[in-house]
Amino acid sequence: MLEDFINVNKRAFNKTLENIKFVPILALVLFLSNIAMTFIMSLLSSTNQASDFILGFIRYIVSVAFASLMVTILEDIVFYNRFSTDNLKEGFSKYLSPLMNTYFYLAIANIIVSNLAFTLKMPIIIVIFAYANLVIQSTIYEQTYIARQSGINAIVDSLKFIINNILYWILPMLVFVLINRTFEVFSILSLSSIDIVIRALVQGLMLAFIYLYKGHLFNILYSSSRRKREFEGMFD
Repeated sequence: MLEDFINVNKRAFNKTLENIKFVPILALVLFLSNIAMTFIMSLLSSTNQASDFILGFIRYIVSVAFASLMVTILEDIVFYNRFSTDNLKEGFSKYLSPLMNTYFYLAIANIIVSNLAFTLKMPIIIVIFAYANLVIQSTIYEQTYIARQSGINAIVDSLKFIINNILYWILPMLVFVLINRTFEVFSILSLSSIDIVIRALVQGLMLAFIYLYKGHLFNILYSSSRRKREFEGMFD
């Protein structure tokens, strides 16, 4: 088990290094997404309830659109070690609907949990859900472009994958959660536009590397069992 753990992560890391030249491209998409979300959230905090609902829906659409773009680019890089603008339109269209379906369930869960926390006057429920949501999302992209799952199936399979591969997945999962939660705190503390831009750039670069690493690691674990890897002599 230990040997397989080392070999799997070593292979995923080496493949990530082979794709390192694509990190700026992914970071740019993440940067633009972050700036867009920050702008929308600033509007949400300064309008009435009716406008909040509309802006919340816009935030959902924008986040799914950026997710679709990210998944399209990741598929090209992880599977083919390339980035082609020719594939962006087709890939974006292909993944937009599945991701809208998946994130719809996560959005509904968020609404239910928020209302429950408000009713019970227990804000800790929201905090717990925020972490649980990030844990699930640590495999959502990979479930979409590698496992070809969407909607509730993607969420359920994400949980199954994490449980079945917890020893392999726990490190990138924790890093993914930590980066997102840390920069959420920084976003609250940001006092100027420069702070927001720097935060978005740093977060984008860090997440770009993690997304590549997670993609290669997920692909290895999803496409082969430990016995199969040992039997086929997958690793030298």
